[in-house]
Amino acid sequence: MKYHFFIDESGDQGLDKIRTKERGGATEYMTMGGVLIPDTHLNRYRDKLDAIKSILKREDLHCKEMSHVQVAYFAREISKLRLQCFALISKKETLEDYKENIEGKGQAQKYYNKCSQILLERLCHFLEVEKIASEDISIKFEKMRGHNYSQMRKYLSIVREHPKDKNAALLKHIEPFSIEALDKSDEELLSIADLVAYSCYQMVNYSPANFYTPEQRYFRELKNKFWKDKDTGGIANFGLNIFKGPRQLKLDECEEQYFLKLYNRVGKK
Repeated sequence: MKYHFFIDESGDQGLDKIRTKERGGATEYMTMGGVLIPDTHLNRYRDKLDAIKSILKREDLHCKEMSHVQVAYFAREISKLRLQCFALISKKETLEDYKENIEGKGQAQKYYNKCSQILLERLCHFLEVEKIASEDISIKFEKMRGHNYSQMRKYLSIVREHPKDKNAALLKHIEPFSIEALDKSDEELLSIADLVAYSCYQMVNYSPANFYTPEQRYFRELKNKFWKDKDTGGIANFGLNIFKGPRQLKLDECEEQYFLKLYNRVGKK
């Protein structure tokens, strides 16, 4: 069987000036979401998205522009489909030495490429476990304006050929130079990846707009679609990578405890 893997992000890749309560700037976090769909289901799922748009009376399904109840409905409907979700949550404050190492021209692009690598390592772990060949996977990014995807493909290829750790070595299960970048208008299935990334972003989003109260609802709707450890049911370190671990996210206690539970059985609320 062949598959498509769609990728999108929430937040931004800026590292120079991070937003605080006192000033504006780049987002504190960037999240990436990916969704793996069997090719045999692609057209049926496109039809499903058209049906959701019709019900919600929307021309597109860009979560940032939708209301809370619209996103919640979207997430619930997607949770009924046969697909596998993957995500990365990165708090820029935790980058430390890495940020210093990539200072200078192209810093934001290098950060985006690194996040892409970490997300793809989660996919590749799944491909290894499920014995899915690299030629059976097509990877599609939502095209970010101004991003150099040729540079990203070259970066991933170098990491693949010269891995520095066991996670990077997993990239042998994909072909970086076959990766494509598409506009959402050209592939509406990217809106599901947008939903995955947005769901994770809202779990760590403290802002005046939400009264500094992160939203877990969308993720809860999708949680059972994330790849998990078959023995423990844990999502973290399988379908979800929390960069540097949940304690480094410096969340309020309620949110931190929820993240810690993601290392345990998926059925626990």
